[in-house]
Amino acid sequence: MVDVTLSNVSKSFGSHEVLKNISLEVPDRSFVAFVGPSGCGKSTLLRVIAGLESASSGEIRFGERRMNDVPAPDRGAAMVFQSYALYPHMTVWENMSFSLRLKGVSRKERRAQTVEVARLLQLDPLLDRKPGQLSGGQRQRVAIGRALMREPEVFLFDEPLSNLDAALRSEMRVELSRLHHAIGNTMIYVTHDQVEAMTMADQIVVLKDGEVMQVGAPMELYARPASRFVAEFIGAPKINILDGMVENSGDSSAIRLANGARALLPSRAARAGQSLSLGVRPEDVVIEPAGDSRTTAHARGTVDVIERHGADALIYFKVDGLPEALRVKSDGRVALAHGDTADLGFRSDAFYLFDEQGAAMPGPTSTTTASS
Repeated sequence: MVDVTLSNVSKSFGSHEVLKNISLEVPDRSFVAFVGPSGCGKSTLLRVIAGLESASSGEIRFGERRMNDVPAPDRGAAMVFQSYALYPHMTVWENMSFSLRLKGVSRKERRAQTVEVARLLQLDPLLDRKPGQLSGGQRQRVAIGRALMREPEVFLFDEPLSNLDAALRSEMRVELSRLHHAIGNTMIYVTHDQVEAMTMADQIVVLKDGEVMQVGAPMELYARPASRFVAEFIGAPKINILDGMVENSGDSSAIRLANGARALLPSRAARAGQSLSLGVRPEDVVIEPAGDSRTTAHARGTVDVIERHGADALIYFKVDGLPEALRVKSDGRVALAHGDTADLGFRSDAFYLFDEQGAAMPGPTSTTTASS
């Protein structure tokens, strides 16, 4: 097993710089996810690590070995792509053992090794089928099995679940987590789906425009985002962002929101007249908060849309003075319907504050409300 270290890695295609001076370490045996919007450079970064693209500058190391000039087949990494890329005329076991065939391993030995890996992936009953006889999830497991047969030090996954339906993606997330615990290899996983990253990874690397925005454990990024961008990207349902202006009164400061509500800020946290953004996650908005000491009612909203997910529901409230609907996560049995109104309160200990550049600031200690 091995750790992967990137030092000041950049990648340009002509005059377009896709990766900008990236430095990070992927610890040995860890499961690290690269996440970010389309075009942020996450797949290019994975291809640079794999050796499918060369870095324009910087250094890539697997353990103590410098990999910049090592060809992709000799790096000890195996890559699983979004496309299964299976040979349709070959059986499952022939697809999985193809790399051994190229090395001249005997058919008997290839079969024996394939059976061992197939048991790990629950593919042993399917070894003599061809890809056309398999489901999408089974074909993706075959592609993973083919990578396992190479006995790599590092596994690289490039959005491997994107072609699967929601149920299969959920199943494959569990299977990939089990696989990581079973084999212990270093794994780097690229996805645009933060749910995949949150549920599987030990560490998440958030990328934007070819730069690393933040690195940390899933709940660290969720609870302590370094910027508005990270707060909006990590967490489902998406965080509510409310813009406001700082007001000072004596020794205290407050942010006045567009609907006239005020939230107290720590002393000296901001200057009067400064534009700030307040973030509150949907699960930290309370419906009918009377008697809840954690909140103060900030607004009255009208139900626009309810998405019922079973155990919980996501409710979109229209609030006068706010340009976007307020997202509220509630119990799935909530007795509300389109057009109903309700008082809404924000948990006073669960705010996020972001300055005009989108950087995180110290949060408030308490809240209050006032009319505009």
